[in-house]
Amino acid sequence: MEGLTHYSINSESQELSRWYIKTFCMWISDETGSLLGRMNIKDWMMFVPLWLTFSYTVGAFSLWGGGILFQWDVIDYTVGFVIYLSSRIAGLTAAYWVGPRSKADREMFPPNNILLMLAGAGVLWMGWAGLNGGGPSTANINSSMAILNRNICATTSLLVWTLLDVIFFKKPFVIGEFKA
Repeated sequence: MEGLTHYSINSESQELSRWYIKTFCMWISDETGSLLGRMNIKDWMMFVPLWLTFSYTVGAFSLWGGGILFQWDVIDYTVGFVIYLSSRIAGLTAAYWVGPRSKADREMFPPNNILLMLAGAGVLWMGWAGLNGGGPSTANINSSMAILNRNICATTSLLVWTLLDVIFFKKPFVIGEFKA
């Protein structure tokens, strides 16, 4: 322990803890969207600890904790595997087993406040820039390419959704564009 101060150990532990907490919070928001209108809050509150125990923890350990994916040299660039892939698979699986949304939610499900939705989408956009650009932990070409790729993908998704709104509903909707 010579050469290491109490502050450096504490700072490193705190940063690692913040990283795991942020990734878990991102997973909850992704997962909640797939179960919205399908599951009541009590069932969802039972589902989250089960998923945390049997899926998130296993995925996080296998990649970040020296598990099998770590040993295979799998690179998880900005939590793509542990959060995005596992939460999407969990959402698809849970939606299949829980069943379809209620009829009212399938027909029209507008937000309560469109201005807050737009503000939230802007904050999310900037947060993703920080997450993707901060993945390499340094300002270099990799972080620049991550931000560029994220912007290209998000913009393509927005344009496709807008085009589909125009094709099917004869006009674009701002709610539909920000769902993309």
